[in-house]
Amino acid sequence: MAGTWLMGAGAATAGRRPTAVLVAVHPEDGDGSGPGSETSLAELTRLADTDGLTVADAVVQNRPRPDPATFVGSGKVDELAAVAERTHADVVIADGELSPGQVRNLEERTGVRVVDRTALILDIFAEHARTSEGRVQVELAQIAYQLPRLRGDGRALSRVGGGRMAGGAGMGVRGPVR
Repeated sequence: MAGTWLMGAGAATAGRRPTAVLVAVHPEDGDGSGPGSETSLAELTRLADTDGLTVADAVVQNRPRPDPATFVGSGKVDELAAVAERTHADVVIADGELSPGQVRNLEERTGVRVVDRTALILDIFAEHARTSEGRVQVELAQIAYQLPRLRGDGRALSRVGGGRMAGGAGMGVRGPVR
């Protein structure tokens, strides 16, 4: 079964394997062996199966390079969202490395969790790690992978400061109150 790291903590499915949709960019002048090729997509399908996912469909776009905002063009994003809805996909897996912005934009437009090949491979390693040292190494790799992808409100902990306590005593990060 796909790990909670990949699918999220609240993704427990009742007796069914989670469903995935693959998305890839295939360079128009590619030699047929890189990302987006049939060989690469077959390998990604096997990786998804190893992680306990059922691949329902794949969306491939021919373009020279991935779109910096959404990995695939806006028309393909709409097609990807329709495929994800039609197949009741739980996750979209990209055949390539996604930037944090691409993940966010794709998740907003498709309405499902989006991961890339690296996240899928790390999840497989996490599921199959047996020794405590192996589990720690995989967890360290997952944390290092997630670090640039952490997101949140951004204002919750910015400029943390304090106010004045009763009696005029200062509390906070700006030094003593005079």
